[in-house]
Amino acid sequence: MEPDAAFVQCAEQVRTNDADRYLTALMVEPDLRGPLMGLYAFYNELANIRDRLHEPQMALIRLQWWRDSLESLEEDTPGEPILIALKAALQTTQLRYDGLQKLIDSFEADLYGPMIRTWEELDAYCDTTSGTLMELALGVLGAADREISELGGRAWGLSGLVRAFPHHAGAGRIYLPAEAFGEVDLDPHLVLQGEGGPPMMAILLATLGRAQDYAALMRQEAKRLPKIARPAVSYVSLIDLYVAQVRRRPNAPFALHPDIPSFRKQWRLMTTSLLR
Repeated sequence: MEPDAAFVQCAEQVRTNDADRYLTALMVEPDLRGPLMGLYAFYNELANIRDRLHEPQMALIRLQWWRDSLESLEEDTPGEPILIALKAALQTTQLRYDGLQKLIDSFEADLYGPMIRTWEELDAYCDTTSGTLMELALGVLGAADREISELGGRAWGLSGLVRAFPHHAGAGRIYLPAEAFGEVDLDPHLVLQGEGGPPMMAILLATLGRAQDYAALMRQEAKRLPKIARPAVSYVSLIDLYVAQVRRRPNAPFALHPDIPSFRKQWRLMTTSLLR
C-alpha cells in the first residue's frame, strides 16, 4: 500500500472516532494533512484498546505489538495503514519516534487504572496523553512547543475526561482526583454504584473550570505559533461549547453526552483566533 492510500484510510478512521481533531486536520496544508491523520489514527487506536480488549493481559499484548512494530519500521515494509502513515511521517516531518513510544507507555500504565490523588497528578496524566499527542502534532507541522502542548493537552484532556465520565464510571473507572472527592465529601465508591448527584456534578464542573483556565493560557501562548501549525491546537476552542452543554444538565452527572452539531463546531473553528 502506498502512503497516500494509507493516509486516506487513517483519515476515515479519525473522521469516525475523533471528529474534532478530524475537522481541524482538514485545515492543514495538503502535504502535511496525511501524516497528521496518521498520527491521530495511531492515538485513537491506542486509546480504544482498553475498551475493545477488556482483559488487561490481552491489551498488554496488543500494545506490545505496536511497540515492536514501531521498532521495526526502519527494516520492515509495514502492511498496516497506520504504520505506513507513521513511517512516511517519520521520514518527511519532524514527528518524533520517542514520542510515539511515550504514547504507548502512557496507555500501558493506564491499563490497571491510574491512582490520581491530586489535581496536579491529574494534570500530569493529561500531559502524558493528550499533551504528548499535541506536542507530536505540532512537530508534524514543524512547530513543536512543550509549553503550548502542555497547556492545550491539559485543557483538552480535562474536558474529555468530563465528557467521558459516564462511560468510565460505568466501566468501574474514575479519572478524577481523590482530592476533589474530599472537597465535596463524596465517597468515590458510591459514584461507581451510580450515586453522587450534585456533589459529583460539582467535581465535574470544577474540572471543566480548570480546563477553561488552561485553554485561556494556551490561547495567549499560541499566538506565537506559525499559522501553518495552529490547526494542531485549534480544537481546544471547542471546549466552551462542551462546557455550555454540560451546564444544561446540572443534576445529571451520569447522563452527560454533549453532542455538538458539526456545523457549530465548524463555525467555531472558522472564527477562532487560534487559526488566524
